[in-house]
Amino acid sequence: MSYNSIFNTKANKDNRLAFCRRIVDILNDIHAIVNNMGDKGFNMLNMVFRACDFNNGYYTISDLLKEKDKAYRTIYEATFENLVISDDEILSNIDIIINVINYGREKGHINNNYNKEITLLQKATTEYLLSMGLKLVRQDDMIHIVDSDVTIDIEEITDKSIADDALNYYDYKADNNVDEKRKILTNLLIKLENRRTDIEKILGKHISEALFIYANNFNLRHCNVDIKLRSYYNEAIANLTDNEFIAWYNYIYSFAINIYQKINAVKSVNIESNFKM
Repeated sequence: MSYNSIFNTKANKDNRLAFCRRIVDILNDIHAIVNNMGDKGFNMLNMVFRACDFNNGYYTISDLLKEKDKAYRTIYEATFENLVISDDEILSNIDIIINVINYGREKGHINNNYNKEITLLQKATTEYLLSMGLKLVRQDDMIHIVDSDVTIDIEEITDKSIADDALNYYDYKADNNVDEKRKILTNLLIKLENRRTDIEKILGKHISEALFIYANNFNLRHCNVDIKLRSYYNEAIANLTDNEFIAWYNYIYSFAINIYQKINAVKSVNIESNFKM
């Protein structure tokens, strides 16, 4: 009989309060200095947050959370008041905390003496996110929480608008937002339409035809759900639920973004350059 070490136990997403307490303990050990003022823990987070260029004008993290949803609680409030905290509340806090700490370290507000604590914070967060099927991805100095099943490498996408859209598509906040997913997918399909000849030459006519069947028949480039628009109306599509649309959009987006990457990976050969890259 084999024995599985107890140390291999993974984070449990249902054990929210234990995770909150772990994060709070780590944050209480991290000290930052902004404009000659120093603090740690909750006050440290707000102090660095006010210095961040992504605070959108909010004075405290609590102000930002309350604007998003009056029911939101911070991780600190959840641990001290023993409140029940939801997955959305956990994620919104992680989103802010990781980016604030990352900003503070890069700007020198948090010195290298706290690298160990920050590593523990990132490890605890990574393990917890994995238990929720999510992961952290960095793009343009910001940390994003995205679906852990994403197989594409955002850093390999050279078009910044497409890279930003990819992050937004797979962001946890857009997980159940069919309108946001439709908008992002449609933007990508419009860009691929301009390269239809390249798609056919590099990947073949079958791939090109399949891509634009999706584009034209899943309420993306054309309205396929309004019976008044008979030239595009499709009863089967009109009867799909939002969850069914999202499942299809996730498949189509993965198909389309991989097409985009493949046609951009093909390099032209210049014999005169002696085949140098």
